[in-house]
Amino acid sequence: MDMETKAKQYCIATKFIDDKLLSTVNHMDGLKQVVLLSDGMDTRPYRLNWPSSTIMFDISPLRVFQKAAEKLDGVGAKIPQRCLFLHVPLETPNIQETLVTKGFNGTRPSVWAIQGLPLMTLVSFEEILLTVSGMAMKGCLFFGELPEWLAETGIGNKSSMKKWINNIFMSYGFKVDMISYNEVAKRLGKVVKPGDYEKILFVAEQLRCSDDQMETWRKELQRVDEDGDEEGFEDL
Repeated sequence: MDMETKAKQYCIATKFIDDKLLSTVNHMDGLKQVVLLSDGMDTRPYRLNWPSSTIMFDISPLRVFQKAAEKLDGVGAKIPQRCLFLHVPLETPNIQETLVTKGFNGTRPSVWAIQGLPLMTLVSFEEILLTVSGMAMKGCLFFGELPEWLAETGIGNKSSMKKWINNIFMSYGFKVDMISYNEVAKRLGKVVKPGDYEKILFVAEQLRCSDDQMETWRKELQRVDEDGDEEGFEDL
């Protein structure tokens, strides 16, 4: 029964993330950037009805991704037409730089989802938060599922867990909400029996500007200052 409960909660979380991804992407204009932080076996790029001009980046362990890609190719799985799917190995020393090299644009909207990414320590999660915070534009969403142990609180201590998740996300510029599995289940017409799933479902909104946005504004301010200096020189 415990395994059945955990499987149902995982499916509910997956459905929630699927729906959130598609609803967010369908409200984007032009190029649609999706970043999936996964275990390497995420089938979302193949099974979801992505709109055209969607570019998907999968950040996951290289070896697992390669094996999964071979099996998917073997059964004829295809990426939707006019969409692009690129992989960034989790082992990459500089994930942010690699994403840019592969075409990610920090001055365009993006949506980020995490489920199954192997997080070994709290520090590894903070590195992910730092990457998302530096690349996602103001107003972009980051959502998904996290292991409960990250909160370093006792299971069931919801008040402390909520305080922790608010603090850590806010320190990287995000406003975050914890999502109840039971509420999601109700909306789907399902019932979930109580059990220790040990996961946190969340949705976070970026409140800061991305590094690329800040750099663009810095250059614009510099240009305005230089134009002002030239006009002042001509008056003299």
